[in-house]
Amino acid sequence: MERKHLLLIDGMALLFRSFYATAPRWMINSRGVPTNAVYGVVKQIEAATNAFQPTHVVCCWDMGSTTFRTEWFPDYKANRGEPPQELIPQFEFRLNC
Repeated sequence: MERKHLLLIDGMALLFRSFYATAPRWMINSRGVPTNAVYGVVKQIEAATNAFQPTHVVCCWDMGSTTFRTEWFPDYKANRGEPPQELIPQFEFRLNC
């Protein structure tokens, strides 16, 4: 029996990481929307699936809503500022995954 292997991805962390890794080199689509973070996410997921060859891949996204953590700890992630303007339109990517 073949063992199953799950690749679990923190999508939002990967999106931010990809954005900042490529920030000085904006990639912009034909509508003028930055796509460098999305491109980075796709390339990283492709590299991870090639390296680990999972049978299943799950990408989890932080949807930015209030959770039990903010109810229990009002200062949870309170020190974080707004995301860069060039990253905000790329959040739509997670809705189409």
